[in-house]
Amino acid sequence: MSVDRNATHCLMLAAIAIAALVGVNCGSGSPASPSSQTVGVASVSLNTPTIAAGATTEGTVRLTTPAPAGGAVVSLNASDYKVVTFLTPLRVEAGRSSVTFTATGIGAGVATIVASTNNTSESVLLTVVAAP
Repeated sequence: MSVDRNATHCLMLAAIAIAALVGVNCGSGSPASPSSQTVGVASVSLNTPTIAAGATTEGTVRLTTPAPAGGAVVSLNASDYKVVTFLTPLRVEAGRSSVTFTATGIGAGVATIVASTNNTSESVLLTVVAAP
């Protein structure tokens, strides 16, 4: 029995193309659940980027995907704690994709606030001016 190599090659390519079009799925048959996706920080923002010492501003951390069952934890850090303070870590409830926090100006200066989770981070600048 003789096998034509070109015919075999064409048949293999055709089988691959059909499998790709049909969407062969080896496994459980169910798509990956959202909880299997890694949650990351998409952005961090402040309602007011400039405040007086002693004043507060609300910030928002947005995630790349909704928090999985059990929630997600986001850490906040500042480049200068003589300028700003806030409570950390933040807990994002399961199914939510954002969380708010309050930043309080301590002394005049500029600080970078960094939100991070799962090796992802985003930052925002806060300027604090001397109280009038």
